[in-house]
Amino acid sequence: MASILSKLRTEYGSEYKLKNYTDPKIYHGGKDFDLSKRWYVYYNFKNPHTGEMKRQPPIYYNINKEFKTKRERIVALQELKDDILELLKQGYSPYEDREHSNSYTAKEALQFALSIKKNVIATKSYTDYGNRLSHFIEFLEKKGLASADIKDIEKKHVVEFLNGILNQSSARNRNNSKTVLSALFTVLEDNDLILRNFIKSINKEKSTPKKNKAFTMEEVTEIFSHLKKKDKWLYYYCSHVYHGLFRPIEVMRIKVKNVNIKDRLVESDTKTGEYYKQIPNVLYDEFYSLFDFENLNKEFDVFTKFGKPEIWDSKEESKRDYFGDLFRKKVKEKFNFSNDYTVYSLRHSAIGKLFVEKINELREKKEPNFEEKALDFVRSITLHKDNKMTRNYLREIGYYKIDDWSDLFK
Repeated sequence: MASILSKLRTEYGSEYKLKNYTDPKIYHGGKDFDLSKRWYVYYNFKNPHTGEMKRQPPIYYNINKEFKTKRERIVALQELKDDILELLKQGYSPYEDREHSNSYTAKEALQFALSIKKNVIATKSYTDYGNRLSHFIEFLEKKGLASADIKDIEKKHVVEFLNGILNQSSARNRNNSKTVLSALFTVLEDNDLILRNFIKSINKEKSTPKKNKAFTMEEVTEIFSHLKKKDKWLYYYCSHVYHGLFRPIEVMRIKVKNVNIKDRLVESDTKTGEYYKQIPNVLYDEFYSLFDFENLNKEFDVFTKFGKPEIWDSKEESKRDYFGDLFRKKVKEKFNFSNDYTVYSLRHSAIGKLFVEKINELREKKEPNFEEKALDFVRSITLHKDNKMTRNYLREIGYYKIDDWSDLFK
């Protein structure tokens, strides 16, 4: 085989005087010499900025395409390894080359994209981005691609990663990871680190999330009567979901600084944006009047596991799960409710009750288009796009019913 040394000089750039490296090694598909895997040469080089030895991108050099037998690949990779070692001895530095070529490893490029996104997304979104990116980088590391050039990451790699999520969890989780990765790859495209964001062309899996069932009004009465006697703090939490129409995660985000007692408003960070929610009289009388919010630490979380406003240093999902677990133990097990019911079911029940009360009120007043006006009222709470979506929502939770049609059969 012709010497690769001259080609390597062109690929890796000029010489470098420091000799801070480990001898190159060959990856040959594992102990079984698996020819279906990508074989390559790898080595470590000291990062001039941190002083730490850093694994460098694998070097493939088309050997996997050109050589199909174990013997051919071993011979080719051995020559490649020797030539790389010779370059390193002569002072070659991959970092000097990278500065000139604007080349980044997949891990470096994706972490760079995340750092850019940090400035334009909410804190909770940034946390979600970070978690999903960590899983993707772990996947790349297992495939030997984390140290590869970002341009070597292909659509098939991302599809394989997303398929793994789909098999282990849900279409919704898979789609959310696709959205995050696509956003990061768009940053890479905008910064000319990749040619195009191919993730945009990956199909979105159909997701049909299961909606929690709503409680009946009789069940709501029993639940609140029980909690007032057995766990008043959990009752206050559930009252925010029912009377205040907060989503459970939104309750966990309320800090003292978000509460405006004078105007009876709570600044709420919802999934559709930041809004001010009105504190209804029942919540004010039973809960907010108990505390001197003007003089509490503004950074206190209003709802905590301590039974009072405090600093609760934990992830908001963990906080929500804490109260969800309490609800399971003290309500669901007590009344033998199935897994179709959660704390969120209280919000469904409240919205359903408001719709029923409003449509009956408008009907009695003989208001024209009373149903649409009742739907408008509910939509102001749910923030649905249109009344059709609101009507479908009410039908799903069992609170949208048409007039009885029995007389039509007479």
